[in-house]
Amino acid sequence: MKKIFNSIKIFSLLATLMLATTPVYAATLDDLYQQKKDIQDSIATNKQEMRSLQDMIDNLNAQTTATQKQIDITSQIIDLTNQQIAQTQAQIEQKQKELDQKKADLNETIVTYYETGTPSTLEIIASANNLSSIIDQSQYMQALSGQINTQAQQIAQVKADLENQKNDLEKKEADLEGQKTSLANQQRNLSIQAKEKDNLLAQANAEQSQLKRDLDNVSAEIYAERQRMGGYTSGGTGGYPYANATPDEPDPWRFYTRECTSYAAWYFNAIEGKAWYNTRPGSGSAWNWPALAQDQGYTVSSTPRVGAIVSWPAGGIFGAYGHVAIVQGVNANGTINVSEYNWIPFSYSERNNVSPGGGRFIY
Repeated sequence: MKKIFNSIKIFSLLATLMLATTPVYAATLDDLYQQKKDIQDSIATNKQEMRSLQDMIDNLNAQTTATQKQIDITSQIIDLTNQQIAQTQAQIEQKQKELDQKKADLNETIVTYYETGTPSTLEIIASANNLSSIIDQSQYMQALSGQINTQAQQIAQVKADLENQKNDLEKKEADLEGQKTSLANQQRNLSIQAKEKDNLLAQANAEQSQLKRDLDNVSAEIYAERQRMGGYTSGGTGGYPYANATPDEPDPWRFYTRECTSYAAWYFNAIEGKAWYNTRPGSGSAWNWPALAQDQGYTVSSTPRVGAIVSWPAGGIFGAYGHVAIVQGVNANGTINVSEYNWIPFSYSERNNVSPGGGRFIY
């Protein structure tokens, strides 16, 4: 009786250990896949932030370039205005010389007039041949004096106009210098902002690199967990032509090389001669292949068939993206034999006696 009791205890203990142990892989993989998804979400968010920062930097640099062009144009206008000021100053000086000359002419006329004496009216009348000559002589002297005065006034007016023009030009030059200073300050602020955004972008790049390292580490743990689970054979390429390609490069069918989806697409096209490609770029994950099959007129069934694509849903050991493989055999017990890619890191493998486990078959 004691022996039976001990046997029952041992059996119960084993059962308990089995129950406790069986979910360990799933729980561990679930945790790892959740970590992987969280990291991928962070990578996507970080990429968006980097794109946004880069857009800001590009915009700030464009504004800086545009501001520099405005500064250059303003400097050219200032130079031109200074030239106009110099030309106007030269004209003012020339008019001043003309005005001085007219004043000198007037003074000389007055001096000459008085040096020759100023005859009395009786003397003018007595010496004149007739009344007309008396009037002509007097009018000539008045006209000469008036002409010089008029010319002097005209020159003085031109000079005053030029001085006003010069004042306006100097005011314009001062305004332009103010604009140039304001533009220079604006450019400096733009450069400071761009520098700050550059620093943020550098931090985001560093964070992106760290996230990718974290993703690689988690992915390595997932692959290691799958390897601990066993049940597969590896070696060779299965004929897949991109076995040595850089992982996650675009393939001819709009999937990524050395992923399960790329291998299955290649197999369908090259081995079975059935056209298959990603009809939903951005949504071509393995779990969504039944939708891609409907897009292309293929049958989607729960019944396995040799040569079919099996698409497993996301979750559990298949992670956030699900998994696809090619059915190589259907066993009497309902299990299937598959060939696949990326069950182990970016490599070809085969598994036998695999439970369909909610998989959908495409043929």
